[in-house]
Amino acid sequence: ARFAPYVSEALPVTRVVDAAGFLSVPVGAIDVLVLSGLDVSPEPIADAVRAHVVGGAGLLLTAGAQVAPGSEGRLSDLLPARTTAIVDGATEGLARAEGTPVLPPGATGLDHVRVTRRMGLEVGDSTDVVLWFADGVPALAVSTERRTAVLALPLDASASDLPYRPGFLPLVSRVMRALARPGAMPDEAMAPGDVPALAVAGRSGEVELTLPTGSVVPRVAV
Repeated sequence: ARFAPYVSEALPVTRVVDAAGFLSVPVGAIDVLVLSGLDVSPEPIADAVRAHVVGGAGLLLTAGAQVAPGSEGRLSDLLPARTTAIVDGATEGLARAEGTPVLPPGATGLDHVRVTRRMGLEVGDSTDVVLWFADGVPALAVSTERRTAVLALPLDASASDLPYRPGFLPLVSRVMRALARPGAMPDEAMAPGDVPALAVAGRSGEVELTLPTGSVVPRVAV
């Protein structure tokens, strides 16, 4: 079997930074930017987010304890939904919208997500609502054209048990795929024997391949 090679000197698959660290990340270094409960109302943060999105990064904005309704106003032209209010009260289940390209037909593993607190979302007519709450209110709005999304829940367990549900990881994977740059992720499963094409980060024209045996093939030109 042949496996995807390790790309030396490449950026890590995921990188977690706080607000101060985010301001120092160079534009072009992020494929999908996930703002997990980050207050984007300060002008330096909003300007940095805009620069990354204009530079080609996808964007997922989520609710969180530090996020006030409407705080994304400086970025409203980039986002598929506007946050309107904090809604307290229990509800159960997230339903997939019919015909959404983000989630395939079939079971989602999200039918029994228990929610205690959420953000109200106001979406436009052309917005792709991917998930709905049980009361018919949008839970996840995605613009596949702009490659931006807004989730009315935090990604942690502070307002729901979403992270513990079987559909959580598939949902995150599908959303990241929808927001990633074209060609950044394969459009379908790899067939046995296929060799994956990899983008090389940085300015290097060579990579190292780490084989399943642990041996390294150095200096492979790309």
